[in-house]
Amino acid sequence: TQRERDDGHAGAHVMATLDRPMGRLAKTLLKKFGRAAVLKRAGAAAYDTPTGRAFASNTDITCEVVFEEFSESQHDGTLVQAGDRKALVSRIRIGVQPTPDSDTLVEGGRTWRIVQVLGYSSGAEEAAYSLHVRR
Repeated sequence: TQRERDDGHAGAHVMATLDRPMGRLAKTLLKKFGRAAVLKRAGAAAYDTPTGRAFASNTDITCEVVFEEFSESQHDGTLVQAGDRKALVSRIRIGVQPTPDSDTLVEGGRTWRIVQVLGYSSGAEEAAYSLHVRR
């Protein structure tokens, strides 16, 4: 019915309207508390004929990150291990969804492997990502 179509459209409009404030909140947190970092995205393997060596071409994406520790109750020794952290990054800043077990996050000379990616969203687009990272 027309009403169902209108309600669905109105709901989508409200959700899209909330994406902007969530994005701004992530931006504010990252600006105030963020540390410089690089998201390293693994590229396709390539072969250098003259040297006979294979190599991977990586893409480096600069960003800011805010780290948070997992609570003691979240440490189970399997999914969340000692030393694991949560890392907040802005979707708008990095422009891609990080890939677990492929992309890495480098901050302050430390390399973190991305274990899991959770998105903060109120609608169609993610405003930020919470990365479960491990050294």
